[in-house]
Amino acid sequence: MSALRDTYQRIIGSLSYIAHSTRPEILYAVTYLARRNSQATSRHWEAALRIVRFLFSTAHNGLKLSATSPSSGLTIWVDASYGGDEDGCCQMGMLTCIGNAAVGWTSQRQKVVAVSSTEAEYIALSAGAQHAAWMKEFLAELGEVTTPVIITDNDGARKLSENPGFHKKTKHIHQQYHYIRQQLELGLLTIEWTAGKYNKADLLTKALPAPTLTRAASAVMDGQALRPLRDMTPDEHLSKGEC
Repeated sequence: MSALRDTYQRIIGSLSYIAHSTRPEILYAVTYLARRNSQATSRHWEAALRIVRFLFSTAHNGLKLSATSPSSGLTIWVDASYGGDEDGCCQMGMLTCIGNAAVGWTSQRQKVVAVSSTEAEYIALSAGAQHAAWMKEFLAELGEVTTPVIITDNDGARKLSENPGFHKKTKHIHQQYHYIRQQLELGLLTIEWTAGKYNKADLLTKALPAPTLTRAASAVMDGQALRPLRDMTPDEHLSKGEC
């Protein structure tokens, strides 16, 4: 059993390195399997081997940087899957892009249990704001001055960030997660809304159907300009269950 556990852990370690380096579309699955490092079952083994087979069958995939694509502008896509884990903690995803090129991504569980999808997305926005502040300073050292844009698919979280008037429903949220409000008030970043199906960070928060995963991975890795669509308002998308 010890030898099998060590082998499983080595496989997951290798997959984690690949996921964090060039293959963001497998990061959520690898992160999930990594939490079973000490108690992997045959189901987890099969899932890990499926990821290996997937990588072999898509070995031609990779991050693409184009000389004709925009090379400036900092955009951070954030998302959170509410109620998707056994312990109640939401999975949070964050994708960092300079121009249209993906330069960093993360998928992790939030440290607190959110009581609504809006709260989960609000916490993700705060994490995005903290990362945006660091990236902004880093780019400034390279001579690139920019105002970060954080994109979310939850309009309630966006409104909560801009308007502290939701006190009755949000007074339980820890003070540290209100960092996003200060950054907005100081004009250090902006928030934009997009429909869930256009959110590039979606593949970092949950298991997606194959066609959806392929489309999202292509948008992220090819640097496609999948900007928020303005053909429908947030309220219209909310009525369709897309917020």
